[in-house]
Amino acid sequence: MKRKLPLVLWFLCLSALLLVASWLVPRVLGFYDQMRAGRLLDQAWTAVGTAKSETFLCEPLQPDGDGQLQALVTQSVAMLQHATLLDPASAQTYRLMGQAFCMLGKPEEAIKALVKYTHLRPKNPLGLLELGFAYVAYCRNMNIANVQTSVKASAENLCQEGEPKARIAQGLQAAGVSAEQIYSRADLAFASQKYEEAAIWFQSAASLGKKPNAYQQFRWAVSNVLTGQPLSKTPDAGTVPVYAVLGDLNINGADLQWLRLEDPNWIIHNGEQLSVYPTSDVTVGAMWYEGSAVAFLQVPCSSFYQVSVRAKHDSPQNQAGELQIEKDLSPSGIFSVSGDWQEFETEIYLTEGLHIIGVHYLHDTGDAFIQWMHINKATDCKS
Repeated sequence: MKRKLPLVLWFLCLSALLLVASWLVPRVLGFYDQMRAGRLLDQAWTAVGTAKSETFLCEPLQPDGDGQLQALVTQSVAMLQHATLLDPASAQTYRLMGQAFCMLGKPEEAIKALVKYTHLRPKNPLGLLELGFAYVAYCRNMNIANVQTSVKASAENLCQEGEPKARIAQGLQAAGVSAEQIYSRADLAFASQKYEEAAIWFQSAASLGKKPNAYQQFRWAVSNVLTGQPLSKTPDAGTVPVYAVLGDLNINGADLQWLRLEDPNWIIHNGEQLSVYPTSDVTVGAMWYEGSAVAFLQVPCSSFYQVSVRAKHDSPQNQAGELQIEKDLSPSGIFSVSGDWQEFETEIYLTEGLHIIGVHYLHDTGDAFIQWMHINKATDCKS
């Protein structure tokens, strides 16, 4: 009996060691794969200049010439998938996998990974935030017409019932982020001309219970129009003037709104009516240095419209300046402008719905004066 006791103890110790090893070794190997994959993702982010704080946006990598970055990320996905087989309960592995799929432009796969992450780490607000932006990317990329009938209804519900933005707001609220901080983030995205991102931030900030000020409301409206979203989704949308093109439309220059994208420092003035810079004629709007004067138009039908502007400019060196008529901030006609009042006209094709029509002053050493903008009603409304 005394000889059998050490054998029993030895057997029990060996069994315990094997049990611990069977539990520990796969997790160690999975953690090793996770670490290697994380380093590869760090290399890719560093190569494209993406800060770690920006990775939640679920944006794909820009294609590089030889595809090395995509190869790095693809390799990391393989490592992470192997890691999940070794340790299915490792939350961080799923989070890294979601980020990797976002970088590869596969938001649907990113959603699957991030859903698992949020189930394992339900109190981590970053997971909710990243999942929200993965939904945004998925809805942006998805072409409903190409979705099978059995999936179409759920896909439309997912993208149209506000779930992406609701998840983003949920993550922000859980993280204790204030609305003021998010509005600042929205303004930064707007100044960087990232309008879809800006629209998301504005919506998220408003969902935290603080209404935007008049300037933020204007920038939000610009972001929504440029990304194909209706103004009605913004609170107090009526504070942004919208001109319905029901007949020939004339807008005084003083009523146009200031927009300057060349210098982010001017963002605080975006949305001001030109009337805040009074001239001897109260109907005339003045633009100091380069910038745009814009109006929101509600177009009743798709057709060609005549857009004309009466303007002049004043330069200390008596140099000629240039005015550019724009549709949704894209050029539609450029004209040389002098110190005398002149009329400029161009034909623009406008689809039914909301548009931003503007006059861009392309001169940084003088002032532009806009007397009026005129939009002729289309005589033929063919879609």
